[in-house]
Amino acid sequence: MLTLLIVDDESVIREGLCKSFNWSAWGYTVCGTASNGIEALRLAEQLHPDVILTDIEMPDMSGTALLSALKKQRFSGKTVVLSGYDRFEYAKEALRCGAKDYLLKPIDESELYTLFSNLRETILSEQRQASELQRARLIAGAVGDRPEARALQLYFSTGNPPLAELELITGKLSPYLCLASLESLLPCQSLAGTLSAAGVTVLSEGEQTLLFLARPQPDAPAFLQQLLSSLSGEFRCVVSEYAADLPALRARYPSFLARRAGDFYYDFGGVYAEQSPVSPCDPESAGELDEAGERLFLLIRAKKESEAGILCHRLFHTLRKLHPSRGIVTVKCCEIYNKTASLLSNRYSRLTFRSSEEVYQRLSEQRSLRLFESAFCALISELIDAVKSFSNNRSALIDSIRQFIVSHYAEKLSLDQLSGEFYLNPSYLSALFKEETGETLSCFIRQVRLEQAKALLTQRNLRLSIEAISKAVGYQNYRHFCAVFKEDTGQSPAQFRIHSVKREG
Repeated sequence: MLTLLIVDDESVIREGLCKSFNWSAWGYTVCGTASNGIEALRLAEQLHPDVILTDIEMPDMSGTALLSALKKQRFSGKTVVLSGYDRFEYAKEALRCGAKDYLLKPIDESELYTLFSNLRETILSEQRQASELQRARLIAGAVGDRPEARALQLYFSTGNPPLAELELITGKLSPYLCLASLESLLPCQSLAGTLSAAGVTVLSEGEQTLLFLARPQPDAPAFLQQLLSSLSGEFRCVVSEYAADLPALRARYPSFLARRAGDFYYDFGGVYAEQSPVSPCDPESAGELDEAGERLFLLIRAKKESEAGILCHRLFHTLRKLHPSRGIVTVKCCEIYNKTASLLSNRYSRLTFRSSEEVYQRLSEQRSLRLFESAFCALISELIDAVKSFSNNRSALIDSIRQFIVSHYAEKLSLDQLSGEFYLNPSYLSALFKEETGETLSCFIRQVRLEQAKALLTQRNLRLSIEAISKAVGYQNYRHFCAVFKEDTGQSPAQFRIHSVKREG
């Protein structure tokens, strides 16, 4: 499946583009969405999508500005521009900035299908060519001019090595592949010399190093762990399962070149045996990710710190089973944090939390999933501490209770309900409110409702019946509402409406 990033500042259009077309049947999966060019640029750097479908007219950063920025960053994927403007200058500018094509709104499905089908064939063809070139460059970079290196180059690149060449390495090459990320180890020349002395053939390409055990080892992971640990710096290394012969070893080669994208799941300073295919995650576990923000909010609001920690641990256990890309992990965890913080802000007035950009930056800096989990749990602990501190601030707590009443006056409010919402003892809540405000909780609720009723009675363009107004402000008993209103104002609701009309007239 190729990956697609959709960019549009209108949420309805973004959702429509995601759900209205059968992308999976066309060979694509939507890896993310962005509401502006700045967000798209950040996601493109993290997710490395194969295709970006972007609107051209957006605030902050337009589609053409996004294309120019992607070009400067040497974005390797394709871009398609979408616009509601049938103007040649827009198309010309988009194509000049590197867009593959230009589509007009509303989108014709057959036209979209044709474009993306052709685009898919082009991308797959280019990927095959790049893979062959990468393979040739990697093998050709073998250290030294040993016969083993020439034989491996022929074998992995063509699959039909001369028998004489294969005989040179038969019995000499232990059938293991080891893909190592040696990001801050010794320089490649020193590394190659050290490993070569230990009987390891090294093929290097940039930050990625492919190690072949040139001498049989009874336990390849343990041998490499001891060898690499003796060198200075940080490393990761994944070792394949034992392959009985060279054809089996060659079959593992392409998958090992692709393992670079998954090294986020390994810690530095370790050698890991090749993992079996990731087990499918049950729908209930996968659904936890979508509900995590709401569940964390409820646990934090209830001050259940240990349960919140357990939930975070379960979320990362689920991520390990799903094994998504590092970029998707970052985006999903940012969404969970932002949802939790937003719900807490709505409940507790005066509370402020880290910005989305700050959270994204902090998480995206983590180089392994273990460090990522620690950083995320630390962010959640900050939310818990903020709520605990807030709850100890009596005036801030009362402000939140008052705001809740103002927002929910039309509902059936009671002392028991409010104490449940704010996890306070009913007697304590009642006494605290009276002490801080000088009035009882029931008196404040009544005043809020009556003020809303007065506002509705004086609206000349909205002639609701008095019974309807009674229910709209939280009084289900019409006669009780009239009695309370008259007690407060000295007038019945009907008299109040008549007098307010006369005053305005």
